[in-house]
Amino acid sequence: MKISVLTKSQKSTDAGEEDEEDDGDDKETENESDDDASAADEDKIENGDKALTWKDLGLNETLCKACDEIMWKAPSKIQKEAIPIAIQGKDVIGLVETGSGKTGAFALPILHALLENPQRYFALVLTPPRELAFQIGEQFEALVSNKYQTVDQLQQYYLFIPVKYKDVYLVHILNELAGNSFMIFCSTCNNTVKTALMLRALGLAAIPLHGQMSQNKRLAALNKFKAKNRSILISTDVASRGLDIPHVDVVVNFDIPTHSKDYIHRVERTARAGRSGQAITMVSQYDIELYQRIEHLLGKQLPLYKCEEDEVMALQERVAEAQRIRNSLRVRASA
Repeated sequence: MKISVLTKSQKSTDAGEEDEEDDGDDKETENESDDDASAADEDKIENGDKALTWKDLGLNETLCKACDEIMWKAPSKIQKEAIPIAIQGKDVIGLVETGSGKTGAFALPILHALLENPQRYFALVLTPPRELAFQIGEQFEALVSNKYQTVDQLQQYYLFIPVKYKDVYLVHILNELAGNSFMIFCSTCNNTVKTALMLRALGLAAIPLHGQMSQNKRLAALNKFKAKNRSILISTDVASRGLDIPHVDVVVNFDIPTHSKDYIHRVERTARAGRSGQAITMVSQYDIELYQRIEHLLGKQLPLYKCEEDEVMALQERVAEAQRIRNSLRVRASA
């Protein structure tokens, strides 16, 4: 599906005097079009015709609500004509004036298709100036922001830490909230294994889950966690969506996701079916920009998860020993 929507100022014309003539013609055409549109609107009012709604265009109910929330009360002319065709997967070329709703004409069909079949990479929007590209991005964000909300039962926090003591702070959180079931998200397969080995050396029931494991091993790890034989599941984003995990008390973002929307999928593992839950995101000095993107997506600032630094650092020696044990096990395994 290709959707091309141009403003009248983007039409190519011949050089010299023909440009001026065409500009004049365009103005006349625009005025005629405006007059025609006004006459058509008057006819509709006189005849009592019902105005088309977003739902009438065939859009997903989620998008209809999103349009209402951002005060898009009714579809414009280009949107009425383009959207029904575009959501069928057909190519569309449109020519409209600036401010006529052309962004919605292609953004809504794109989001409609994504809601039907979610994918990470799906559409490419090309536009001449950088500033316009930024504005289009903002409109996409406005349309999807209502979808990327977390439930009220979910308590979300951030914890700012020096990266050097990341493991120490993680162990402190697990000790503080002992008795709960945890999902800890890491950015790489290697990190899940390293973290699991370190926690096991401390006597904690942790098990890794990542994409490089065989299907049988993944299912075995998942079943141990679901059966509560292991209280800590350490995973990459392979477990952030689609898996049936009935109850998780706490989600810990040990590594911040590169894509902000992956944060939503991660924290949705807890506070399900009306239950309460907690999500704690660990933010190092290298993660600030990624974390700010998450807060921008959520539309709010998260509270700080409070830790007593003295209590945290009291664990440093034990964690350092566990790290040494982990490293020796990995050396043996690779020998």
